[in-house]
Amino acid sequence: MSSYQEWCLLSYTYLQNRIEAEEVVQDTCVHLLLNQPNKEIVNLKAYITVSIKNSCLKKIKQKKRFATLDTFKTYSSPSFEKDLIHKEKKLHIQKVVESLPASTKQVFKLCVFEDQKYQNVATTLGISVNTVKYHIKKAYKTLRVEIEDVTISMLISTLIFLS
Repeated sequence: MSSYQEWCLLSYTYLQNRIEAEEVVQDTCVHLLLNQPNKEIVNLKAYITVSIKNSCLKKIKQKKRFATLDTFKTYSSPSFEKDLIHKEKKLHIQKVVESLPASTKQVFKLCVFEDQKYQNVATTLGISVNTVKYHIKKAYKTLRVEIEDVTISMLISTLIFLS
């Protein structure tokens, strides 16, 4: 059995799809040839085997991420309660964002809501990229604490309501 066939079988054991398995092997070999031409590899066969394994695991992780999103979109039928909870959480997040200090709120809105890069925000506001990172970190920390408190209180009120 050739090395190519072995690698395809290895890839297939992870992916359970012949076409995807062959694609991973081919992509790995092409990547090795194009991006690592001057790299000295002691054991080429072992190197490619590990690369294929890692590529397969990465592909499985991506599939799971998309499968979770697809499952959520397909199978979750929004009920009145879920919709109400979602609206309450969204309102609370908006209140927390509005309660942030002015500079933190401005940086957070530009980076998160307007999807601007840190460097662009830093240039626009005349501050350093590290200052932008500081404000983002501060905003997320505040949000994390505030949202956790609301989630716990909503869970408790739901449990009380169900009792």
